[in-house]
Amino acid sequence: MIEQEKVTLNLSIVDLGKMDYLVEQGFYSNRSEFMRTAIRNQLKVHDPIVSDESLRGKMVSVTTETPDVRNIWAIGVFKLDKALVERQLRSATKLSIFVVGALVVDREITLSMMREVVSTAKIYGSISGHPDVVKFMKEAMHDD
Repeated sequence: MIEQEKVTLNLSIVDLGKMDYLVEQGFYSNRSEFMRTAIRNQLKVHDPIVSDESLRGKMVSVTTETPDVRNIWAIGVFKLDKALVERQLRSATKLSIFVVGALVVDREITLSMMREVVSTAKIYGSISGHPDVVKFMKEAMHDD
């Protein structure tokens, strides 16, 4: 299971005071609960843009699969395993990866394998795997 990510947030002293007051009054059990609730409420407001259906439509419209490039689209957690990468290497096919959530790269996948197989990548969320591979994927996302 993917662990939660820690986020640092800078607030004005007045906003922080208001949040602490609401916690003290029992509206929220702590600051983290307040912030999680606020974020969930904002995500609901923007649901037409970030819903599964909307994101899938966006994925289809922005990428085109060709004989040389296979698209990987995922909403949630996608595990890129060594067997898939090895199949792509054998077939000389590249991967175009689009993930909203978490990309988990098998730790047995080497940096050289990823360099050979990844055409493009866009990950909205987190990437885990060997540190060299994670760094490569983050750099690949900015090559667009």
